[in-house]
Amino acid sequence: MFIRNILLKLIVLTGLPLVMLAACDRKATDTEQAAPSAQKSAILLDWLEANGNYIHGNAVPALIDATDVYAMSNQNILVIDFRLPEQYDEGHIEHSINMRPPQVLDYFKNTIDPKSFEKIVFVTSNGFVAGYVAAITRMLGFDNTYALRFGLSSWDKSIAENFWLANINSDFVDKLDFAPHPKNNPGNLPALAVKANNGLEIAWERANQLLENFTPEYLVTAEEVFDNHENYYIANYWPEDKYLKNGHIPGAIQYQPKHSFQKNTDLTTLPTDKTIVVYCYSGQHSNFIVAYLHLLGYDVRSVAYGANGFIHQIMAETEASPSRTFTKEQIKNLPLVKSGETPAVEKMIEIPTETIKVAGGC
Repeated sequence: MFIRNILLKLIVLTGLPLVMLAACDRKATDTEQAAPSAQKSAILLDWLEANGNYIHGNAVPALIDATDVYAMSNQNILVIDFRLPEQYDEGHIEHSINMRPPQVLDYFKNTIDPKSFEKIVFVTSNGFVAGYVAAITRMLGFDNTYALRFGLSSWDKSIAENFWLANINSDFVDKLDFAPHPKNNPGNLPALAVKANNGLEIAWERANQLLENFTPEYLVTAEEVFDNHENYYIANYWPEDKYLKNGHIPGAIQYQPKHSFQKNTDLTTLPTDKTIVVYCYSGQHSNFIVAYLHLLGYDVRSVAYGANGFIHQIMAETEASPSRTFTKEQIKNLPLVKSGETPAVEKMIEIPTETIKVAGGC
């Protein structure tokens, strides 16, 4: 348990045409002067739903497998590694670049033409922060951004041993709740403190606010949520049959993947005066959901490693899909390079790949 807490602290340390970007290049430097307004949240919500409704579509979560990234290494892709510089220097995907999440939007607007790349892949050790940033950029219209599935834990065994393999467990099987719990009555949207007045500009202002001051403190351990579940409004992001059959965190309320958080469904049943916790199978889909809810102004957390972090054996038995359950078979042991090192000329590793279709959940 002590090891899991230390590893989580390590985590914490760790599309639009270009012509439209100029109109969006305003940073929220003095939002303290903007009066909080639920009307701004409503404008943003209407814009998000009218412009792709990404978070409820088939393309979410935008994850890409390690073998696919490796196979495309000589193609027109860009890999952005969000880890600390010292971690990046120790070993990274060849030709990847290193930056921190607060730099991404400026880099997109002023340094590169993001739309010119076939894919832009965000990378972290476990995939969570990468998914959060991919969600933000996707909602701004960059539909070629992805997060590496399971992060570099799926690429390299030594990274997996410190992240995914170190954090999957079944310690909470005997603490599961099997009773259904009702949603809140519909209420109001959160109030946003932004100066912009139309959906596009509000989206960019909020994205800047979230990423400029970014720290992964939105991640919460399963241990914390089980021990203090009364302090949170817990959203189980699974289909109802699995919510009831597999069991859930005590007090968790079921929300239907790719359906429940819309204006005309159950979004406003989420409280604006209590911290929300969202969890899914592996914590990857929930990172996209948390980014969306943060954009709208909710106080929300994601359970790191999802259900894999507290009932991994049940996940292995009931959700054997490689998109939902992490196992040693997910580690492909692909080459990494160290900073300043000239990569050895190697024959491309032949790895059979499996096409994974997103069907709700992680």
